[in-house]
Amino acid sequence: MLQKTPEPLSTAISSPSWFAYCAVLVLLFCSSCSPTQGYPGPRLPEEQVSQLFVEDTSQDQEALVRITLDGVAFDTSGVEVLPGIHDIDAYQERLGRKRNCRPEQRFDRSSYESCLWRERSQRNRRKGGIWFPCSMSDYTSTVYHCLVQVTNSDCHLSAETKAGKKYLIRLTPADPVLGPAPLPGKNQQSAVIDKETKEKVGTGECQQVLTHEEQREFSSPSP
Repeated sequence: MLQKTPEPLSTAISSPSWFAYCAVLVLLFCSSCSPTQGYPGPRLPEEQVSQLFVEDTSQDQEALVRITLDGVAFDTSGVEVLPGIHDIDAYQERLGRKRNCRPEQRFDRSSYESCLWRERSQRNRRKGGIWFPCSMSDYTSTVYHCLVQVTNSDCHLSAETKAGKKYLIRLTPADPVLGPAPLPGKNQQSAVIDKETKEKVGTGECQQVLTHEEQREFSSPSP
């Protein structure tokens, strides 16, 4: 029986199937970072749609649980919609002060054993030269199990968007103690803001719906 000669690597790389495979990978990678399409039909150019993104608060004490625009769920990649009036619903949680924190040490045995294997390999290659020793402390971490107050807020906003514009959705959750009432000198109102001009194009507020205490895991016992 005749055996098929293996296809040369240069021919395999230049084959149409290889380029098609690469094109699919690039498309999947790019689409994972693109805003969610919030309208029917084929995707339209950016100048014909509105793009909305959730403002990054960069605070560990607040977390966005879910958010939808006109019933379409999206994440931190944002959402693209047709220009017009839109309703935004979000559910947030805010963490209060931690208490009764209990430390727990964890050892990453798998990574430590991989380091030992690399260390032995370096010793064998260098025959008494310098190598980088493995330390168990580098693979030991401490986590804390704390009781923390969790306040959930239900947010509702309405905004009117224009074609070719990008917007930020600013969510201000209800205060764990005072609820939706604004603090003195502090604006508690949520808003949708034009990303370039900083102009408000919509507002709303977050109502406290549930406050409870639960145990969670943290990398630090404070604040």
